[in-house]
Amino acid sequence: MDARIESEKAEVGSAVKANARVMPGSLNPGDVTVQLYRVSMDKDREVVRGSIEEMRCIGRTDEGMHTYEAYIGCDESGMFEYSIRVMP
Repeated sequence: MDARIESEKAEVGSAVKANARVMPGSLNPGDVTVQLYRVSMDKDREVVRGSIEEMRCIGRTDEGMHTYEAYIGCDESGMFEYSIRVMP
């Protein structure tokens, strides 16, 4: 899997694009759920809350990887961390 967030910094009111390329093996895109998990942290880097955004499949590479994307609304300032999870 390969994942990328388009920007390391974003302004409140904007949106950030996240991409993930997943090699599903023999599974079809409909057999896999790809999610973007975002957590906000306080000044001590402790998790305050988390949210999940479903990513949608937007295509397939020549190597057989499926490309997924999601847009994350930036509705507040602060520190955030992101991770991608893939579930059959």
